[in-house]
Amino acid sequence: MVDKITWKEIKVKYPQFAQKFQKEFEALFRSLGRLDKPYLTVEDIENIIAEKGEGFDVGEYEVSFAPWTGAQRIRSDVTQLVVQINVAGELENILRSDSEVYEFFKKLSETSFRSGHPVVKDKTVGWFRVDIIPDNKGRRILFIDEIQSDVVQTAEGMLEERGRYKEIKDELIERERYSREEIDRICRKLLEMFKGWMSEGLGAIIRFAEKVGIKWIGIHTRETKEAGSYIASIYDTVKREFGFREEIVDLEGIGSRKIGIRRAHKIVDDFSVRIAHKLVKLAEKVLELEIE
Repeated sequence: MVDKITWKEIKVKYPQFAQKFQKEFEALFRSLGRLDKPYLTVEDIENIIAEKGEGFDVGEYEVSFAPWTGAQRIRSDVTQLVVQINVAGELENILRSDSEVYEFFKKLSETSFRSGHPVVKDKTVGWFRVDIIPDNKGRRILFIDEIQSDVVQTAEGMLEERGRYKEIKDELIERERYSREEIDRICRKLLEMFKGWMSEGLGAIIRFAEKVGIKWIGIHTRETKEAGSYIASIYDTVKREFGFREEIVDLEGIGSRKIGIRRAHKIVDDFSVRIAHKLVKLAEKVLELEIE
């Protein structure tokens, strides 16, 4: 397979991104001498990154692991592995530099910790709970049973004033601890800082799968979660953005159900997924633009 993606493919696969930065990418294609047949290769991207120097792919998170024997496991008799995505490095410095945002983050972290969620206090942005489940085709599937970020979910909920998050927001305002404008600013800042946490988590899961020799990764679909729920929409997003296909699978100890599935190594090697992440970084760093 040729490691390249055409502008037409970019527009089909990532229409909003392509529309937002069309002029900038036209300039990029022009500089590469490909305005008539615009496309990008891995080498193009790597060359541009190299020209811009260090710091382009600096990790913003650290990953920790913990066992999970609590509620909501897909197999109640099997201990799961929790993959925790924690703030680190420059991201942590940025978080600490805004005292209001940092204090708000710590309050959310404390609430999450007291609720018994699998977090490292004052560190964890979100987590994945996984279980290794054989299927009737002889495959071992690293099944993602939960994807959750109390921090991101609360910030989104407060901004949208959705359900119980509106009540929490109103209570904070009523106690005169924050104004509505302050809460909205803090929530927007948290969402901007932590927008890459899910990609970081999937990358960690892929590396783990490769290390233990597992070739397949699975996730829930809307059918296996409450239809129309906020959580179900997360699995829709992961399935769409990371190329999981739907398949009816007979899972050991669970039975037949529709899940999202794909090969673990292809999430790393699949060019369209990798190029999407590179293009986002190009828009932000190379073109010195900010995605809203």
